[in-house]
Amino acid sequence: MKKDEDEDLRVKKLIGEITKLLPERSKIKTDLFYFKYAPILVMLFRWYGISQFYDNKMEITLWYEENEEPIWFFYFITYILYPISLWKGQVLHRLCVEWRIPILYIAGVNVIHVMYDSIVITNQMYYCDMFLITLILIIYAYVVISKLQHHRSWTSCSRR
Repeated sequence: MKKDEDEDLRVKKLIGEITKLLPERSKIKTDLFYFKYAPILVMLFRWYGISQFYDNKMEITLWYEENEEPIWFFYFITYILYPISLWKGQVLHRLCVEWRIPILYIAGVNVIHVMYDSIVITNQMYYCDMFLITLILIIYAYVVISKLQHHRSWTSCSRR
């Protein structure tokens, strides 16, 4: 009997130590809310990059076989792994539609790269990139107009 009580006490103490190592749930939520701006920053940096790219007559990037692995690595991290990890966080924490729009943009970028069979930006992608940027700006305008029409605060989501 004494041995069972000692074993139970030891297990409870071990569980208590393990739970101390885990972050608090509120801390996880607030960390995600600081991180929700990252897709918008990635989208804006890409817009700046492609505007600089298309202003030049020659293509900036040259394809070298020895650079293939780093290019695939950065492409995979930025356009595949990053949106997958963010999507899970956005769905679990029910972030509003304006925080999901950059994920739609990244999906569009992937479609453009698959369509042109290239993981680097080429001059042939100009019209597709401009169409995608215009589409994303129209979606943002729609979200802003709908929020203004429904007199919701900028941080609230519609609960249907």
